[in-house]
Amino acid sequence: MLDGASAHAPVPVSPSIYADTLGRHLHHHVDRDADMDLAEALADAITATTAQLSLTAGRSPSSTVTILRRRDEHVDVLMLGDNLVVLPGRTITDPRLDHLHVPERRQYKQRLADGTGFDDTHRGLLVTLQQQQAARRNQPGGYWIAETNPAAAYQAIRATTPVDQIPWAIVATDGAYTPMQHLGITDWPTISAMTAADLHDILTRCHT
Repeated sequence: MLDGASAHAPVPVSPSIYADTLGRHLHHHVDRDADMDLAEALADAITATTAQLSLTAGRSPSSTVTILRRRDEHVDVLMLGDNLVVLPGRTITDPRLDHLHVPERRQYKQRLADGTGFDDTHRGLLVTLQQQQAARRNQPGGYWIAETNPAAAYQAIRATTPVDQIPWAIVATDGAYTPMQHLGITDWPTISAMTAADLHDILTRCHT
């Protein structure tokens, strides 16, 4: 699952094009070799995407990446960015972006909580926030994300679990998971067995 980061400052291609291109390259590598190391597959996909879209570090869109793969009797998880994987008794996420100290992050949330709405000041804070985050992207002490640097793949959060311990799993973006938690929609075993129509109803409720 890939979630292209919203671009509040101009980028050469849209985040959706970046995520779609990266996903296609990643799928090609993993589909070609079911035992390929997931970090290696992601690194190769980032390299291929960067070349195909002629991207430059620091001025490129970016995307979270989460891979859940069954390999023989184990399940591998690779996560780069703030998606979530919910397993029985365990939630896996990458907290490094949230742990950055960027005042604009707190400011824009507080302004919205105070009822200001999405005004010009709000949009300006989001542009500054992304600029501050970009300055700390894919480097020690900052956070790691799929952009143009293939080395980011080797900084991903990883886990391997015996398949008999995972009767179900849920992969979600933070944009889905956060409002679901807020609304108390957290019966994960039941949600894991829902139909597409049921899941659509949940997302509609979150949106509303």
